[in-house]
Amino acid sequence: TQTSYTTMMVPMTMMTVIIIILMIIIIIIIIIIIIIIIIIIIIIIIIIIIIIIIITTIIIIIIITTTT
Repeated sequence: TQTSYTTMMVPMTMMTVIIIILMIIIIIIIIIIIIIIIIIIIIIIIIIIIIIIIITTIIIIIIITTTT
């Protein structure tokens, strides 16, 4: 009976280990995706700020050249 019990236990522990590993992998993937999304948002914000700065400087230059 003891041997049958242990043979039953081995697949169970293997399953739990596999499930735990899968959960960890899924969590890591989710974290990576969130980080990538945050980076993309930051890059978009930076690009928008740069575009706004460029546009305002162009407008200022135009205003200066037209007034003088």
